[in-house]
Amino acid sequence: MNARTLCVDALSQWQSENLLADVVLHEHLDALPDDEKPLFNELFYGVIRHLSELDFYITQLRPEPVDTFTRNVLRSGLYQLFHLRVPDHAAVHESVNAARRAHGLVNAVLRRAVRERSQLEENFRNQPLPVRMSHPKFLIERWLTWMTEVDVEALCAWNNTPAPITARLDGSGEDQQKTMATLAGRAVGGFLDFLEIDRIPYQALQRGEVYLQDPSTSLAPRLLAPQPGESVLDACAAPGGKTCLLSQLMQHTGRLVAADSHPVRLDKLSANLSRMAVDAELLELDWLDHPQP
Repeated sequence: MNARTLCVDALSQWQSENLLADVVLHEHLDALPDDEKPLFNELFYGVIRHLSELDFYITQLRPEPVDTFTRNVLRSGLYQLFHLRVPDHAAVHESVNAARRAHGLVNAVLRRAVRERSQLEENFRNQPLPVRMSHPKFLIERWLTWMTEVDVEALCAWNNTPAPITARLDGSGEDQQKTMATLAGRAVGGFLDFLEIDRIPYQALQRGEVYLQDPSTSLAPRLLAPQPGESVLDACAAPGGKTCLLSQLMQHTGRLVAADSHPVRLDKLSANLSRMAVDAELLELDWLDHPQP
């Protein structure tokens, strides 16, 4: 099992079981060695970001119906060809290997995509905005009521851009300085304990020295400003970044309750809190099932 074959399985599960993307991602990520994880992450989220575009190419290349599994093999292969610019032979070969009984169809479609790349891209550029930018039509239409088409296209392009890898440094003082020197990252403006880094620091993660987190998610805990000894509820806690920061701000005292609605997300939350040595009460709860009076 490698990143490409596992990605096809993950995409098929995401589509058939209607699960949250991050739940599916984390269910599969631990099955891979560290050097395969970045490719898996890029392929999985990349296909989801550009789903309408990839399906447009499939329709152009194969008008007949395609089953879910084979479609996801083709999506993954086309994403490698049109976005990652993986060498043609490698993208085709690895996709064929992942295709199981559909290897002949996948080989034919992807080889045709290589031959007709320029025409496919030209046809794609002439498609309506929802297809071109892989965003839901209703959302595009809503945005167009209060923004120009140029602005909407720019917003969609920004939405489809992978976020940089940012890490929050745990602890304080000398410990933070040591970790900062080890990671050799770049400062994030306005967030003194965050670094932008080029690759995931798996060893530092396992040691609980850093937590991969978007800086914006640290704003709510800091606005709350919990004090040592207080009782705090994180009502939508997984995967755990806010909970870890809340605990740190409380100096790891008081009572901290972390709730989430999905058992897989709760398992990930538990693992992350354990790795960061954070003590919290975990609660599986869907707040939509418990309306307030």
